[in-house]
Formats: sequence, C-alpha cells, structure tokens
Amino acid sequence: MTPDPSVSFRPLILADLDERGFEIRSNEGTPIAYLKLIAADDLQDDFLIQQVTAWRRRYKHCFLSEFEPTCARTKAWMQVAVVKDPARALFRIVSPDGVLMGHVGAIHRKTYLEYDYYILGVKPDVKNFALCVASQFLLWLLELTKLELTSGNVRSDNLHGLDFHRRTGFSVYQQVPLKRIDAEQGEVRFEEDRGVTESDYYLVEIRATTTELLAADFRQAASKD
Repeated sequence: MTPDPSVSFRPLILADLDERGFEIRSNEGTPIAYLKLIAADDLQDDFLIQQVTAWRRRYKHCFLSEFEPTCARTKAWMQVAVVKDPARALFRIVSPDGVLMGHVGAIHRKTYLEYDYYILGVKPDVKNFALCVASQFLLWLLELTKLELTSGNVRSDNLHGLDFHRRTGFSVYQQVPLKRIDAEQGEVRFEEDRGVTESDYYLVEIRATTTELLAADFRQAASKD
C-alpha cells in the first residue's frame, strides 16, 4: 500500500519548528510574528478559545455556515476537526512580544495544499503584515510538503477576501452557485447548487502555484504603497 503523505503532515511540521514557532519577517527582514501549531494542550487555554470564538463571531459572514459561536462549540471544533486530524494544521499568530493576533491553517490534500481559516483579529501597524503572514506561511508549507499547488474557497460576497487572495497570488479557478438555507436558531448555511447557472452567491475556488505566490510576494516587497 502506498503511504498517505497527509498522515505525516503534523509530525513534519513539528520537526521543522523550534520553541518560538515559524518566524514571519517584514519586507525589510525584521521578525514581526511567529506561527505556533495548535495542539491538544492548547485546548485548555481559555484565552485562546475565547479569542478564536470572538473572531469567528466577528467574521461569521465570511463562512459557509453562519451561526452564533460559543466557547464550547469552538473548543469542540478545534478538538475534533483540527487537533485530531493528522492532515490538518492550525497555527496561532503571535507577535514577537507574545500577543495573540489571529490564526491561520492548512489541510494536506495529498496532491495539493488547502488554505484554511486565516483570521487576523489584531492588526499591527506593519506594512503588508497580513500579506507577509499569508505568503510566507503558504510558501513554507509548500516547500515542506514538496507540493506545488495551493487551493482555497471564498464566498463571492466576501470582496475584501477575494482582493486579498488576489494580492497574495491566487486566481479564480471556478465559481459554483450557492443556495442560502435559513436554518433553526438564526443559523444560515450556504450549499452548492449545481442545478442552476445563476445565483446571488457563489463558492469561488482560488488556486495558486509556488511560482505565482513568489511573484506576488516579490511585487508586494517592491511596492512603495
């Protein structure tokens, strides 16, 4: 049987990290953040759970499921969907002086990397901070896993997200119509509706190669804006 490369994703990451985590540098080369892999022990960190819950509440309009987040629900999601999945990795974004700023994740899909849950809850006064995190994070994992392609999904009404991903180096691969479903207790779900050709909402699949990410990173670093 051929080994599943995604099974070794988290151990591969851990072997490449030191105590500080993965270092993110500014365009000028100054350390501006560290990425620390979220593990089982972190589920006991009440502050982390509270912050992730608050960020999920703030940005719930960006997801395919809109609901009122709670700490219990966040903790259960992190335990079952993140920590216990060997093909998935979620990182805390921490400033050099230890301030929790957000989180960013990825899923190893065997032949490509899926970009997953990037939320920046605290935005510092550092030029291109969000882009530096996204670009360096993805390029690091692509190199680590020997993959060449990363993919992600964005709701079509998330215009800020689409523009940010374009600036990171992504382009639109396809758009799938979505239907909005109003569920119980104020929850809203968006599900694929391939039986129609037009819709108010679409699932926009974005893709980028290592070369495209590097080119976008170079353009940002050279920009005077």
